[in-house]
Order: sequence, then C-alpha cells, then structure tokens
Amino acid sequence: MLGRSWVAVSSRRMRAPLALSLVAIATACSTGLDIESATGVWGLQTVNGETLPVVLSDDGNTVVSISGAIFVIRIETCILSATYFSTVGGTPQQPEDIGLPCTWDQNGTDVSFDFGDPETNVAGTIEGGSITVTNLAGFVFVYRRV
Repeated sequence: MLGRSWVAVSSRRMRAPLALSLVAIATACSTGLDIESATGVWGLQTVNGETLPVVLSDDGNTVVSISGAIFVIRIETCILSATYFSTVGGTPQQPEDIGLPCTWDQNGTDVSFDFGDPETNVAGTIEGGSITVTNLAGFVFVYRRV
C-alpha cells in the first residue's frame, strides 16, 4: 500500500512541472523559436498595395520599375532576386536582374533581413502566408509563398 500512495503522490508532484513544461514548449513554438516557418520560396505580390509592375522612381527623365522578385529563404541564409526595368529619356534600357545574398532572423512574427548594408536591410512581419517588409524609402513589399 505504501508503494501505491507514493506513486500517487509522485504523479501529482510531477503533473505541475510537466504541465508547465508543456506550456513553455507551446509558448516557445508560437513565439518564434521555430525559425523554419519563414523558410521557403516567396514571390513579390505588391509594392505599396499595387500589383506588379510598379514604378519605384520617376525623376522626369528616368523611370525605374520592378516587374518581379523572388525571395529564397533557407534555414541560415537567403537571397533576393529581382528584375528592374528602366526608361531613360523615353528609351527603354536593358532589364537589370539583381541577386542579393542575405542573412535573416525571426522572432515570433517579426522578421529581419540583413543584406550587409544598413541602407538595404529591412524588417517586417510574417503572418497569414505573407511576408511584409518596409525599406528605408518607405516602400512596403508584400511577398507570398510560391
């Protein structure tokens, strides 16, 4: 009989720490310790709420627009590939494809991307299958999983 009561007392003593452990694990998973949630391939959908292509700058002589971008996010690194078009004095220029390697971090729904230059680093959020980031110029880019 002593054995059974000890098991019952031990079980009760273990329930609270076990329950707290499960709550801690669930909280950790929901607050961003699972950095893999942003990994994948993302396609640019909108810039400042406008669908692509979007004019990024127009100084009266040179017009620069973006027609597409793909963000590939791996566990430790990422790369942003984009295609820009320019028109100078009304003459279309060759499209410019860029590839920018980066590192990234995620904490809960907050994400940040480091391109190695404070001028190009961005931060934003990941929610509902979208990553939304804002650059220093104030442009809001929305990417969706592809």
